[in-house]
Amino acid sequence: MNARDFKQKPAEKVTPQNVLSGNKQRTSIWDKLSDLSLDTFSDRIKFIILFTLIGLGTILLGDVLKLIPLRGTGIAFQVMGWIIIGVGFIIPLGKFLEEQS
Repeated sequence: MNARDFKQKPAEKVTPQNVLSGNKQRTSIWDKLSDLSLDTFSDRIKFIILFTLIGLGTILLGDVLKLIPLRGTGIAFQVMGWIIIGVGFIIPLGKFLEEQS
């Protein structure tokens, strides 16, 4: 760049609105979850990873709840987390077995 390039183009003023405004469309988490399909192998892996992360988060929340006087609620959250992880593995397996039969 030369000095004449700066003379030809006026510099765009940087404002917080320019910096923070994004051009891409924002989608909610629910839209991303509803768009999950189990058609390809990579979609099944994404499904397993997503449900494992949600389950681990629920188990961690249950651990935190057990530290405070909500022991029963903490145990319930831990059981619910293990169920979520189990569902995350069973649904793709069921879909695979359905396709093979």
